[in-house]
Amino acid sequence: MLVRQGEDGGSTRAAVVVLTAVPSPLARFRKQRTGAETKHLNAPGTSSSLIYGDAMTTKPLPHLTPTGTCWCGCAKKTGPGSFFAPGHDKVAEAALLAVEYGSSVAQLLHGHGYGPGHSVSARAVSEGAWRKCGSCDYVGAPASIANHTKKAHSATPTAEQA
Repeated sequence: MLVRQGEDGGSTRAAVVVLTAVPSPLARFRKQRTGAETKHLNAPGTSSSLIYGDAMTTKPLPHLTPTGTCWCGCAKKTGPGSFFAPGHDKVAEAALLAVEYGSSVAQLLHGHGYGPGHSVSARAVSEGAWRKCGSCDYVGAPASIANHTKKAHSATPTAEQA
């Protein structure tokens, strides 16, 4: 929490969120969760790893602070600890993908050295950013694995599984 003295002599408080880990350049533009905790862990083969919410990276990234204005460029005001107005994280992500990669995820992956011979999903698992389901070959972020496990491996079959 940052406390500043206001122009009227009183103090004002502003929440400061520091982002230290995102899995990819596009994820920098995704909506960040307020109140998420940043943890520093030692990962195999690295001196330190950073975890923000469910995202993990060993790459050093700049510390970002919400400004109170939407980062998509629309100039709308945002709530404390938010980088984007509701839904504008996806707008910014799509715009970035359009201007940098012709709206093509394949071009994005290729531009970062990934494709059929070099799996970005496998790298996410090997670096600890993602996990593999213990019951099948599904991979994803920890929250995705939990949802997948409930749906695909529950004791009672769902209507989709029956």
